[in-house]
Amino acid sequence: MKTIIASEKKYKWVQDPKGYFLIRVNRKEKLIEVGFVEGKGKRPLPKNIKYRIVGKEPQTIRRQIFKMGLISRIDHALSIGEELQKAKTALDLEIEYMQDSVLDYEKKTK
Repeated sequence: MKTIIASEKKYKWVQDPKGYFLIRVNRKEKLIEVGFVEGKGKRPLPKNIKYRIVGKEPQTIRRQIFKMGLISRIDHALSIGEELQKAKTALDLEIEYMQDSVLDYEKKTK
């Protein structure tokens, strides 16, 4: 068996041509909310959000996104999975969540 050490090289981000996702937690309803903005370069205004996908579990939301065919890049799919899990962790631990940021376990929500 060959061991491969994962590279720490800077990754060049490429937007998925199908669109992008906006992820947040809804503490009142204890849900993860995902907005999908179709296409490239659109500003994340409410009118540009084509779908709102909600759920309690990251795997349920991931499966729904997959079923809808909203992702065309594997790196995008992996990133969405990571973000959904972070959102779930933040919701469960009652800490702040901001998409594409590291969770701060010391920063409790009010």
